[in-house]
Order: sequence, then C-alpha cells, then structure tokens
Amino acid sequence: MFSFSCEVYYEDTDMGGRVYYANYLKFIERARTEMIYQQLKKEPIKILLTLILLTITSYSVSYTHQTKPTNIEV
Repeated sequence: MFSFSCEVYYEDTDMGGRVYYANYLKFIERARTEMIYQQLKKEPIKILLTLILLTITSYSVSYTHQTKPTNIEV
C-alpha cells in the first residue's frame, strides 16, 4: 500500500477556502510520481529492466463532497 500527504496551499482553494476540484488531479499526479520514485529506490534494476511506463490516458473522477483545508497560514 502507498500513502502520500501533500500541502494544500491558498492558491489551491477558492474564495470559500475549499480545494478547487481540478487541483485534485494535480495531487493525484504528485502521488503517482512519488510512488514511482519510491519503487525505483527499492528495486531500481527490476524497474529499469522491465521498462515499465505508467502513462495516464484518462481520468474519471466522482466528487462526493468538498474538502476544506484545516491548516492554512497566510
């Protein structure tokens, strides 16, 4: 299992302090990149020999509720 935490900045939110919906895709991409980096650290030869390319061709996102950041410092 992979876990990823990231900072939510003021620029990622709307006027109400809620995370703008399109920014979730940025967070997903950051998590995917970090997951690849962690795998390369664990098994670099295996990953490089198999030449696995993880290309995103489409996203499908369902939003159930808005998320409000809990700790924003301005």
